[in-house]
Amino acid sequence: MRTFGEICLLLAFVGSGYGAFACLLAGRAPGLARSGIAALVAACLALTGTLLALAVALVRRDFGIEYVAHHTSRMLDWPYALSALWVGQAGSLLLWAWLSGGAMLLFLATTRRAVLLRLPVCGLLAANVCFLIAIMVFAADPMRASLSPRTEGLGLSPLLQHPSMLIHPPVVFLSYALFAVPAALALAALWTGELGTQWTLIARPWALAAWLVLGGGLLLGADWAYQELGWGGYRGWDPVENGSLIPWLTGTASVHALMAWRHRGVLKTSAVVLAILTFGLCNFATFLTRSGIFSS
Repeated sequence: MRTFGEICLLLAFVGSGYGAFACLLAGRAPGLARSGIAALVAACLALTGTLLALAVALVRRDFGIEYVAHHTSRMLDWPYALSALWVGQAGSLLLWAWLSGGAMLLFLATTRRAVLLRLPVCGLLAANVCFLIAIMVFAADPMRASLSPRTEGLGLSPLLQHPSMLIHPPVVFLSYALFAVPAALALAALWTGELGTQWTLIARPWALAAWLVLGGGLLLGADWAYQELGWGGYRGWDPVENGSLIPWLTGTASVHALMAWRHRGVLKTSAVVLAILTFGLCNFATFLTRSGIFSS
């Protein structure tokens, strides 16, 4: 299972890298478009293979994989063993990359081929997925083998053995994946000079969906924090908890700016800046929560 996951991860890295390159250059070499899109689909399928391989390893307690040994134990109930997928840095990156790939495929499926920004946006989204996979390949491999044989793992912190752990992190990462689409649309509009209202029409539902999902994630997190003794009630004002709040606030402004540009022709610059800034803050929030610089 570990070897299968490793191979799939490498295939996803190559596929997303080529797909990004092909889609970004498809305007100059139209023949690249079809192969680029095929590579993106293949990369997402390969990434799904890695995700499933790690999920199965967690549930089966395959301690031959370092990530499994560090975050599960035989005493852990299987739902919490599965939730360990998004506890550590490597697993979180894998989940985020997979959700980002899913958002990219959904964008491809729901956007007409005649839309000029379609391929540049896919190229940028693929570059984001490739970047996340590159971190896993070169620094945080979720399928890395354990250095020594193990018969038991370290387990999961009791604070994380809570029903909210099964829902809250995936919801937050889903919102981050969705926020990538408006940011890619804004960057593609700047790159191609297509700064009319077309990109705002496409970006607005994505931004609104991401904003709603992240809002739901914040509510879930607040409820979880209220139930855990010592977590400061509904909100503890520390860098980790506020890391997800700041993108939600800029996302609120982004949704309003997109609507204002569409209906009244104002806040044009703000709409572009806020779309890009919100996704940048999502990346910064992940860095805060997963790098270990701050603890919560």
